[in-house]
Amino acid sequence: MNKKLTILTIFIILCSIIILGCIDSAQEQEQAQSEIDCPYLKDATISIKINNEKVDELNFSTILQLEQYEFAATHRSGRRPDPIDYHFQGVTLKSILEYKGIDLTNKKYITISAKDGFEVVFEIEEILKNDHMFIVYLKNEKPLGTMENDGSGPYRLIIPDDRFAMRWVKHILEINIKSTLT
Repeated sequence: MNKKLTILTIFIILCSIIILGCIDSAQEQEQAQSEIDCPYLKDATISIKINNEKVDELNFSTILQLEQYEFAATHRSGRRPDPIDYHFQGVTLKSILEYKGIDLTNKKYITISAKDGFEVVFEIEEILKNDHMFIVYLKNEKPLGTMENDGSGPYRLIIPDDRFAMRWVKHILEINIKSTLT
């Protein structure tokens, strides 16, 4: 009888720990989302397509579930004599694809498209080789803003290693994983 009571007590304690851990995790995510007081981010989505067919969507609450990165990147421009250093926060493009369970078998390219029509095409290997492409939502600890208010978001692709930021994409609307470039 004493052995059964001990096992039952251990089981109840373990269940309590698991439940409290889940509650804490949900509260941390809610707190992180509320700390970024930005109404347009809560509703901002990125369409995920495979061969031009929409298969999923990425929203801000999903982004907050992924591993967050804070990093510096330098923006150089031919129009400005001095480069500008920025501090960004976001997630890797690779982690988004993994989280969404996107099958990259027989896929060769990823196109990132923006609201203003700008597109950049990457080979799959470049995205998978290391964590150097980021979908960001904060710049210098502030939301990026939207196209309508002269911002560069709500989401932006940043590649810190690109010398002149020519493949950085503002106002991301979609990520399209393709087998061919058509």
